[in-house]
Amino acid sequence: MDLSLLAPDGFHPGPGIYAEWGRMLAQAVRDVPDDD
Repeated sequence: MDLSLLAPDGFHPGPGIYAEWGRMLAQAVRDVPDDD
């Protein structure tokens, strides 16, 4: 998955933003009910 696709044009985040997105994604995954 290329996280740069989620960023606006011309926005070049430093490495820290990927860790932050990782935490947000992990939280979102935990919040999804487990009832496929």
